[in-house]
Amino acid sequence: RKGKRGGPEGKRGVGWPLHTHVLVAMLRIFGDSFGAAELLEMHRDDCDAALYATLQLLDHAVSSSQGDARRLASRACGLIFALTTPDAHFLEGDRNETPMTELARRFRRIVGDLTRAFIERDAPRRLVSALEALSKASSREDADASSAASSAAIKATRNLLLHTDERGAQLRKALAQSEMTVRVLEPFLARAVRDARDAETSLDDEEDEGRGGEAFGDDGWRERRVYERSRGLRAASAAVADALNALVVATHKDGTLRQRLLCGVGGDKVSDKVGQVLATEAASLVPGGVLGVECLASNLLVVDALLRLACNLGVGVGDDGAGAPAKGGRERWVRTLTERCIDRLNDDAAVILSTRFAEEVRSAPVVRDCKTHEWLVSLLPEPTAPRVVVEAA
Repeated sequence: RKGKRGGPEGKRGVGWPLHTHVLVAMLRIFGDSFGAAELLEMHRDDCDAALYATLQLLDHAVSSSQGDARRLASRACGLIFALTTPDAHFLEGDRNETPMTELARRFRRIVGDLTRAFIERDAPRRLVSALEALSKASSREDADASSAASSAAIKATRNLLLHTDERGAQLRKALAQSEMTVRVLEPFLARAVRDARDAETSLDDEEDEGRGGEAFGDDGWRERRVYERSRGLRAASAAVADALNALVVATHKDGTLRQRLLCGVGGDKVSDKVGQVLATEAASLVPGGVLGVECLASNLLVVDALLRLACNLGVGVGDDGAGAPAKGGRERWVRTLTERCIDRLNDDAAVILSTRFAEEVRSAPVVRDCKTHEWLVSLLPEPTAPRVVVEAA
């Protein structure tokens, strides 16, 4: 009853809807086994109600001082992402027995409803506000929860951008007004690059110690450390690839973002000084900051995403516009991609990259009718398979 009896909510005089407390209880009782399908079942398959409840949970978790608040916030973002995937809406039997065209038609309608609710519930601004609060982590566990929440929010907005049609322009406007790319996506990418660099350095140190003949017991502690650091490196590299693919989606129809990433200008349009600094730093992060880490420069998922992003930005000679700042940006992109990446690929890696880059991937749309694409194709060998359409949620 509006939190009047005890508890931190009552002391602040803030009341939360009953369904928020029910959802918190369900998550605490069932843990990870409570997912988007169960959330929808609670709300009778009403996407708007499910999204509203999850956003209320996010607001509740961010403002709460309870010990599991960050985990609940991360779960809220994970549920929002899950709502944007087909698995949340179609049972396995439906997927096996219903024609794919019919499932696609239904999913487009669902995404339309979700996108409308996402805009009307002011989800972009609420996500940005919550994720910025979560980013002030005081421990590694808190930082991991914040990173997981950001990753889920990024994937959710990417999916909506990919699958929405008539409300796409409204969604892009709402995302731009919330400054989600500057305040969530680009800081997430920067953290992932730092994590990859740190993990790579830690692995190199382990190898140096091993070659130096340092004595270790027979309990396998060194092997365990190498395994953990290798896993951290893989996770950071995957996060970098995910963030770059989200930028690929974001730049596909956003001229302002393309100009900022290519030219390094436009940061003055962000609402405060912190955001302006973040916006200006983005141009140095891609591609130079990413390819400055050896393990990322040799990761074909990362490189493929950078090539797609380059096409969307129009970095090649012959693609023009945006004046002198863009000319310098194009020269920087061409030089960095060539020297730090493409020229260093061995023959096998070049063929694999060429084949991957030739694929039409729904989750990473790329502009191919441009000089940049012609230039990149000329640098790579012929793909080993014809271009195929790859669907990815």
